[in-house]
Amino acid sequence: MTKQDKEIIDSKAGVIIRAGLISAVVGGLMLYGPKGEKNRRLIKTWAIKAKADLIDEVEKMKNVSEDRYHLAIGRVIRKYGRMKNVSEAEAVKLGRELRRHWQSVISEVGKNKK
Repeated sequence: MTKQDKEIIDSKAGVIIRAGLISAVVGGLMLYGPKGEKNRRLIKTWAIKAKADLIDEVEKMKNVSEDRYHLAIGRVIRKYGRMKNVSEAEAVKLGRELRRHWQSVISEVGKNKK
């Protein structure tokens, strides 16, 4: 990675690019991965909003690490798990699914796992 590439990644534009990549990876894996057909049938509006909130959380991170990524997932899942139209089982399932994608997310944002 060149110095110029690092500067771009560290800039605000880099944060937006990382968020877009994370969104694409997580969304793509959820919808078109090995369990994609089943996931497409199960996805609800709240899950899409939860993923958007996760992206917002990651955007705010100065350094993306696995621990911080998992903590962000926990915060988002707790928030949506308290909603009346979301069962606890659905929230837990989405949380597990998002956690499984750490390796894909980190490879897309070009950061080393911490």
